[in-house]
Amino acid sequence: MDIARALLSFLACFLLIGIRGGPSYGLYPKEFTQSPPKSYMGDDCSPIEFSWVITKDHQDTIRFTVEPLSCTDGSPTKSTSWMATLNSLACHGLNDQNDLTWPQICFNTLVASGNGTPISSQHVSQFSIGADFTRAGIVGKAYFLPHIRSQYTGVSPTEIVSECMRQLNLHSQWGKVSSYIATLPDDRCATPEIVAVDCVHRSKNRAKIYLRTRSRNLRDLKALFTLGGALDSPSVRESMECFEHLWSLLFGNIAATTDLVPTNPAHYASGFVVYFELSLNHPDPAPKIYLPVRHYCSNDETIGNALAKYYKDIGNEEISKKYVKCIQEIFCHRPLSLRTGIHTYVGCAARKNGAQVSIYYSPEVFAPERI
Repeated sequence: MDIARALLSFLACFLLIGIRGGPSYGLYPKEFTQSPPKSYMGDDCSPIEFSWVITKDHQDTIRFTVEPLSCTDGSPTKSTSWMATLNSLACHGLNDQNDLTWPQICFNTLVASGNGTPISSQHVSQFSIGADFTRAGIVGKAYFLPHIRSQYTGVSPTEIVSECMRQLNLHSQWGKVSSYIATLPDDRCATPEIVAVDCVHRSKNRAKIYLRTRSRNLRDLKALFTLGGALDSPSVRESMECFEHLWSLLFGNIAATTDLVPTNPAHYASGFVVYFELSLNHPDPAPKIYLPVRHYCSNDETIGNALAKYYKDIGNEEISKKYVKCIQEIFCHRPLSLRTGIHTYVGCAARKNGAQVSIYYSPEVFAPERI
């Protein structure tokens, strides 16, 4: 009950009230009449994304990520406000062990001060904030995008992230990733796009490095996921099987060397993402792959049916039977069959207890049906 109260307090004070008076997350949809919003998170620039994790023992975790936007023009808020926004999480009683040491290091090493126009990017976002809602409590998260700092300084994103990992004392674990991606040819290159850390003490923290890759076939993505075979634990092997299972359900039984063709190849989010989780307590990175289904599938109903089949295949009949109906009831502004956009990514991670699947959703805040 205490956790439920904390969650309601968070939603009321940090998000809902914040929209109009606190750390604002942007205008209402109807207020964007002359210029579009400017968040990197959704294809329609929705500044918020939710995710749903269902574990093997049928325990649910709901997560969200949101980008703070200006309440005047919908652009990203100034970088000078971001650490205060993170610190405000602790003010709602969400986590009595809130610690911003790692987020501060990331801010210092990854962010370009100010919000100038980048040289060559499809967006100017540098920061977003998230939280895990679990039965054990609510933990804040900070996400940093180094692309603008890279363009301002002329230092590559990989080098910028390497300095950040050195200051977090994760250079050894990160070196296993950076040394592998340095060997990839241009047509399969993988570039650090996001660094995420939790708002907890370093002893319990982890850094997640999100790599956006040009690889679009199963063989090359499996190679990146395992760092060319260097990661070969039982949990990695199980997550690989899960990844291949999801791939076949979502994209069909195509050859492992056949590249998928995105609906919008020029969009940065059409690239597949692999992240590597690094912590002080583990010598090896833990991988997770994100399938950007909104750029490769025909519509959300097709994606939903594939996921329902996946849950049926693994024995979760309860979720399988209600999944599509549940998603349609939650995102009721349009039919799932109309297009893609509600399901953003399907993720598959290697965890200590085996594979873990996460499903990511956009509320399509700026969909034409909502305006």
